[in-house]
Amino acid sequence: KPRLFFLLLFVCGRIANIFDRYLKAPSTRFDEMDVQQKIIHEMTRMKDESNRLKIIMRQYMGEDLGSLTLQDVSNLEQQIEFSLYKVRLRKQQLLDQQLLEMRQREMHMSEDQSSSYMFHMNPARDQPGQPADVMNPKLFPLWDVGDQIYGQDAESSMTALKLSPQLQEYKLQPVQPNLQEGNLHGYVLRL
Repeated sequence: KPRLFFLLLFVCGRIANIFDRYLKAPSTRFDEMDVQQKIIHEMTRMKDESNRLKIIMRQYMGEDLGSLTLQDVSNLEQQIEFSLYKVRLRKQQLLDQQLLEMRQREMHMSEDQSSSYMFHMNPARDQPGQPADVMNPKLFPLWDVGDQIYGQDAESSMTALKLSPQLQEYKLQPVQPNLQEGNLHGYVLRL
């Protein structure tokens, strides 16, 4: 109710301001009586509109329904159902947005966890002075050429690097356990 009162005061003040501007305009002159009549007429119209809006608000709130006909009650019900539909639609949009944000946070968290896991599983991180991307030559025995340094016994290191002609075949299989079968024909990789 206080808002409506302040709204009426605001609108009346604006109307009076508009009429004052017209009175001050050199090309337009209004009768003083005519301006007051227009202000009174506008205030009466706004008061009637305010009363009509109060009645509608009471009806939306479920109060003062005794004066409504069956058609009025049906119309009111349809308006309320439509409003409820819009509220539920907005609620669903907000829930969908929250769900999407939660899924994105979950993906970021799983990425962070996997990178943390890879960091902790890297054996090179525990050895000071050795960068993480350098491979440990002991893991690959075919690459071990001994303790020769450049310039010392270069011929023997060259022969040690030559691979034997008898190469083993390796079959590639998918990582999923349900696809790893013994009779699965995969690609053959020869080293």
